[in-house]
Amino acid sequence: MFVLQLIKSLNKEISMDCLTPLSCDNDDFEKQLNERGGNLYTLNLTKSKNLNYVYRPIKSFLKDHSYDIIHIHASTIQELAAIAAATKSNRSAKVIVHSHGSGSNFTIFIRLFRAIASISMKKHVDHYCACSKSAAEWKFTPKYQKQTHIISNGINTEQFLFDSTRRNDIRSKLQISDSEFVLGNVGRLYEIKNQSYLISIFTGLLQKKPNSKLILVGDGPDRSALEKLAEQKGIADKVIFVGNTNDVAGYLMAMDVFVFPSRHEAFGYAVIEAQASGLPVIASDRLPDTVKLSENVSFLPIDNDSLSKWIDAITAVHCENRNNGIEIVRKAGYDIETTIKQIENLYFSSYKKT
Repeated sequence: MFVLQLIKSLNKEISMDCLTPLSCDNDDFEKQLNERGGNLYTLNLTKSKNLNYVYRPIKSFLKDHSYDIIHIHASTIQELAAIAAATKSNRSAKVIVHSHGSGSNFTIFIRLFRAIASISMKKHVDHYCACSKSAAEWKFTPKYQKQTHIISNGINTEQFLFDSTRRNDIRSKLQISDSEFVLGNVGRLYEIKNQSYLISIFTGLLQKKPNSKLILVGDGPDRSALEKLAEQKGIADKVIFVGNTNDVAGYLMAMDVFVFPSRHEAFGYAVIEAQASGLPVIASDRLPDTVKLSENVSFLPIDNDSLSKWIDAITAVHCENRNNGIEIVRKAGYDIETTIKQIENLYFSSYKKT
């Protein structure tokens, strides 16, 4: 989502290509890129513990494609370093590494990987970026944390301004009546996002608020398992799997409360979007405090003993009046215009490691 926002919002004088070593199943991503004259390259590689799987193909790719700036977004510390090393094929390029993730278990192995990666990145990287302080701490050693640009994952706030007509249209499409209470979640359907815990919460909530529905926006490898879990708990008719959509804002408007029990997050992009839409948010205490922009956000632990706390917190939500949240988001610096200014300043700065 962050890269898609860059594609949509960066200065149109910037010519932009995107490369993924894996594949891309987001047609909108490719369409937006093509519309601004860019190309999407997919290497369709299979992940491996041996980092040559990504290093050699990207090094080869960059021998045939020359760039002024190479901005790297990768999931692991090791891949971030391997891809940075592969950029030596483009010696004149400014190289930026960007951390968007963190973890909950900072083991000795993570520290070791981080230390080894920093040796490689030191040789090839010009700028270090992260979406939050915790994301910087997770992927960069203390020396480079001091040099890191913290760039908030800004959103297009105007899209999230609450509109009762859009709310009614989405609820009608999903066959949800005005009287039904709707929980919602936005995110990839996989273990870290912890939607299985959310289904357990929802199952308990139905005993107190039987006239409720749960909307899950997003797709991922755990979808079939989550659908089976809903069936096993006898609530399949109450859980709506939306899949991927280009109208996240519309689905947020259809909700009454946003529930986000993620196991860990470096930032929490969806929580910012939910607040822009004026939703009350109940999230796990594994998120950084920086995503709490108002008193309408609360954090809870995600152990089994805390299920009742989640149910009580959701039951206590009052959703009669939907507040305008976009000004709160803007004042906190999470508007896409602020983010774009930071990125463009980085791109156009004269600094380049020699």
